[in-house]
Amino acid sequence: MVAETDPPLAIQEAGCARDINQAGITIKPKSRSISEDVYSHDLYSGIYRAFQVRRLLLGMEYKPPQLPIQFPADPDVLLEQARQAINASRQAQDDLVARIKPEDATFDNVLLPLMHAENVYISEFYVLRHPKDVTTNEKLREATLQVERLTNDYAVESGMREDVFRMVQAVVDLGEELEGERLRCLQKVHRGYLVRGLALEGKERARFKQVTNRIKELCTECRKNFWDERAGLWLTPKQLAGLPPNNLKQLRKGEGENSESLWLTMRVHNFEPAMKFVEDEEIRKRIFITFENKCNSNAGPVKELYAMRDKAARLLGYANNAALKIEDSFAQSPSFVDDFLSDLQERLRPAGKETIKTLHDLKRAELGTSTCGFYLWDIAYYTRMLIKQKHCLDEVAVSEYFALDSVLDGMFKMFQKLFGISFVKIQLTTKVTNGTTHLLHEDTTAYQVWDGVEPGKDFVGYLYLDLHPRDFKLVHSCHLALHRGYTKTDGSRHYPSSILICNWTRPLPGKPSLLRHRECVSLLHELGHAVHNLVTKTEFAMLAKTSHDFVEASSKMLEHWFWTPEVLRSISTHWSYLNVEYAQTWRAEQGNLAMSTDLPPRTMPDEMISNIIRSRFTATSLFQLRQISLARFDLAVHSPQSHEEMEQLDAQRLYNSLRHGITMVDGPDNDYTWGNNHAKFSHLWGKYDAGYYGYILASAISSDMYQAFAKDPLDAVEGARYRKQVLEPGGSLPEMSLLEKFLGRPPNYKAWIDQMGLDI
Repeated sequence: MVAETDPPLAIQEAGCARDINQAGITIKPKSRSISEDVYSHDLYSGIYRAFQVRRLLLGMEYKPPQLPIQFPADPDVLLEQARQAINASRQAQDDLVARIKPEDATFDNVLLPLMHAENVYISEFYVLRHPKDVTTNEKLREATLQVERLTNDYAVESGMREDVFRMVQAVVDLGEELEGERLRCLQKVHRGYLVRGLALEGKERARFKQVTNRIKELCTECRKNFWDERAGLWLTPKQLAGLPPNNLKQLRKGEGENSESLWLTMRVHNFEPAMKFVEDEEIRKRIFITFENKCNSNAGPVKELYAMRDKAARLLGYANNAALKIEDSFAQSPSFVDDFLSDLQERLRPAGKETIKTLHDLKRAELGTSTCGFYLWDIAYYTRMLIKQKHCLDEVAVSEYFALDSVLDGMFKMFQKLFGISFVKIQLTTKVTNGTTHLLHEDTTAYQVWDGVEPGKDFVGYLYLDLHPRDFKLVHSCHLALHRGYTKTDGSRHYPSSILICNWTRPLPGKPSLLRHRECVSLLHELGHAVHNLVTKTEFAMLAKTSHDFVEASSKMLEHWFWTPEVLRSISTHWSYLNVEYAQTWRAEQGNLAMSTDLPPRTMPDEMISNIIRSRFTATSLFQLRQISLARFDLAVHSPQSHEEMEQLDAQRLYNSLRHGITMVDGPDNDYTWGNNHAKFSHLWGKYDAGYYGYILASAISSDMYQAFAKDPLDAVEGARYRKQVLEPGGSLPEMSLLEKFLGRPPNYKAWIDQMGLDI
């Protein structure tokens, strides 16, 4: 068979000569550049790509049992769909109450109908609240905030329906012999009603409802302020000396009085490179303080938010919000968390002091003085310098082996090897039909996910990737579960959908988006969340997610793979090999246009790989102490001794003093009023209140789990066992039981301590 036209774009991304020949197909391209790309560079080798190329050229279609999501793209449609979803959920509860009497209540006639209605509502809920995170359409963003208010109000209304609660309580009192997911479902639903105030009466219940409504309003206000933030600095190229050319080219040029300057936003993709590379200490300090104060408008709302949460917890009979939140978690009690953080902090402090001394010595040597101080805005800069000197590791040189698209391809292959899933890119558009669209922004790409090497048999779900920064988009990297998987009333499967929202630098003309190694680790982490959501198999959507302090563990474990020689060697390819245009750009950057100029090594050299691995725990003590300071602040504002103490809290001073005391690194002064970084601590107005410690705990758990893969990181047998025993159950079983089954023993954090080189 001969294709007489240029191969589709997807073939350029997926094809290689060997794959195409294996598929028994000959291509006759009209475009020389495409021909060279397909035949000369087999970057994207791998058997599942061969099947994708074969499908494209032979017109084969994989027809999943579920269509991609239709996102509301019109504000009116969005609001109408939200109202319909709320009305349908409300009607299902009304029908249940009208049909069943408490004395006749069973799991099958009460909980099952409730869960089936909840399954549908959850899937609609996350899609309806998603546009605000990615859209550049101001009206659609405002409509999403209206939807958030509607759904928040309905959550309070639904969660405080005494008539439905009586039904659930009757099922609990019946004492049916339930087990597994159904037992956990009943326990979770029953506790959910209790913590929403159904055990309260009269004025206390009315007051609780009022407080709960205010909490949701404050969370919405904080998110809006955070999205609307536009902080930045006009700085000249001279002031930004040291910043790599690729990062400089991403900055907007000024006009008029700023015509000689560049606009450095305080978004992470601009801020972090600046802190690592800008040579002028005073400029780093300016950038740092601007970043710390970029969301000062939230200072008032977050303080009230902490107070309202405390008030709600005390109305329910808890000592504070931390006691309420941690009770239904992996950790189970604030005392466990406190002991864990205290023990870890004690172990880390000696190493932290030694790291600060090392970094400070570097600064003294660079400045040629013994009298300089060492500050918060020095950590990233001198840590990079230490890694470069101690491990001969240049972040920019490393990034040349991590072009975003090829890294993604390598990660997909890794997931195929470990978990037996394959990814097929599909062509969706932003075209709006009847007020809906398959993609909310043209930057987004979509994939079908299938079980097995050859797609087309058992469908897993959909993956969406939105990877580059733009105005009004969520500023940090995260995973969102747009749909959770569940079993429908007819016994068929509703399949999950996940999206990654990231802010990696955009490709430049003739050059791809290049990731630093740590950015690759972050990308793999977020993909880990997506894969967890996609492969989870639960009957009920509400149990597809694990507890808030365990949810990071599986993704933290996957980070280990990007610190292994096998994975680094298999995924890395120098960007100049990806196509002819890139090779020409690379040669031009070297100042030699001759086609005979040798390209760098195609795969990352072994020495560079070794240096990356050896650098892994450089200054890790400072990073972990910083994490502890954040977790301590989170616990402090959510566990005051009294509500009066909460009312008198000075969050700004508390945050900065904890950072100083725990990390042992100075800020601008010791008055602690120079920055409001706590006001942009977005985890605390989201799902992580009294739960930020979960990131640290997850690091410990992940290292313990990774021991199963220590001998062979790509062991497919262990990968299948891990998928089956840890990922697929989601939150349908207690996380401790999942861990003990996988590990064959209770978990501990010895492996993590050993990795960091600390005494145990």
